[in-house]
Amino acid sequence: MGEAALKRGWTWEEYLSWETEQSEKYEFVDGRPRMMNGGNQAHSIIGNNIRFFLKSALKGSPCRSHGPDLKVRTGLGTGRYPDALIDCAPLENKAGEARNPVVVFEVLSDGSKARDFIDKLAEYDATPAIQQYVLVYQDRARVVVWRRGDTGRFVQDGIAENMEAAVDLAAGIAIGLSDIYDDIVFGGPDPNPQPAILPLTG
Repeated sequence: MGEAALKRGWTWEEYLSWETEQSEKYEFVDGRPRMMNGGNQAHSIIGNNIRFFLKSALKGSPCRSHGPDLKVRTGLGTGRYPDALIDCAPLENKAGEARNPVVVFEVLSDGSKARDFIDKLAEYDATPAIQQYVLVYQDRARVVVWRRGDTGRFVQDGIAENMEAAVDLAAGIAIGLSDIYDDIVFGGPDPNPQPAILPLTG
């Protein structure tokens, strides 16, 4: 893509065309591609746990588990790659974009907490298909759930911190914290506490 396009900001179509030629995954933010950072072992294990559970639990339903290779085009025009998601659209083998993303999961890391709690929350809230946004901590057993309320906006649905707890998902299944954190050993207290959870405005 030329320098002029970089200065004015890309269209969604320009981003898609450019990304198909890249060997790495890039999210689309503020009209520009943003290369995705690598994760750590805990991030990988938790993401795999969620996707493995969803794949089994959704078998026989019209919905499927995906992530982290299927992008979501948000209502604010960004393109994100959730760590896991439930898509309830008919299967399209060559589709690179979730057509009906009902639930999205993000596994938090030290560098992404503010972005996940603020930027992505607003972006997913502006995407009517998404009924739930599930934020999963990797350094302690803690899951924060946002659900689309009667007003059509996200409302905080709850915080689960008990390993015996389960989170009801919009696709008609529930995932337990014991499933999410299988094979994870937690260390000491979080040296980087999460940002305040604020209600959406506007």
